[in-house]
Amino acid sequence: DSCEIQVDRADGKGFGLLTIDTTPGYTDTQPFPATSAKWTYKAIYRLADDQVGVWSQTASVTVG
Repeated sequence: DSCEIQVDRADGKGFGLLTIDTTPGYTDTQPFPATSAKWTYKAIYRLADDQVGVWSQTASVTVG
């Protein structure tokens, strides 16, 4: 069992895979951008290789 986390880094590419994590407390280690940006995250539960349920609500943070 795991959690798939996707992120939109406000770079025009939309959401993309950040990680598939099996332990709580994941830390995004992407360096902060040179200028301020809003990064938006969402997650979904995974059972084996399949997504289960629905995507979480998004959570956003301003970085940089």
